[in-house]
Amino acid sequence: MARKKGEVAAKVVAEKQEKPKNKSVESLYAQMTALLKKNKVAKRDVAERLEMSYQGFLNSFNNRNIRLEGWYEIGEMVNKPFVARFESARSLAAMEEEANAPVGVQTTVPASDDFTSLRLQNAEEKIAILEKQIAALESQIQDKQTIIELIRK
Repeated sequence: MARKKGEVAAKVVAEKQEKPKNKSVESLYAQMTALLKKNKVAKRDVAERLEMSYQGFLNSFNNRNIRLEGWYEIGEMVNKPFVARFESARSLAAMEEEANAPVGVQTTVPASDDFTSLRLQNAEEKIAILEKQIAALESQIQDKQTIIELIRK
């Protein structure tokens, strides 16, 4: 029985070693490790912030299985927004769209490499949503005022 357990454990270790690793994922985790060291943030502190046990966090980290919310929290801990990681990918996608568009037709707004432009774009979208909500509320007020006038007559 003990021999079988040893064989199974050896097989699991061998499978983990054989599994091809995604270079971009490995790069993200390497960058995270470097940022944590640079900012002197312990993995135990990260685990507490993510409301995980230390062992659970290490297990997720070693299996490259950290939730997206965890990446956001870690980004806040090291003062580097997680969204900034995707800014360069967004620029690349915009350039590809531009290349596929008919000549003289611009399909996207040129993307900037800084996080400020992304925040500005998000702010503009929020303003547009709020303006629509204000218009809807003004319409409701107008309807209620009409009802009040009709009741008074």
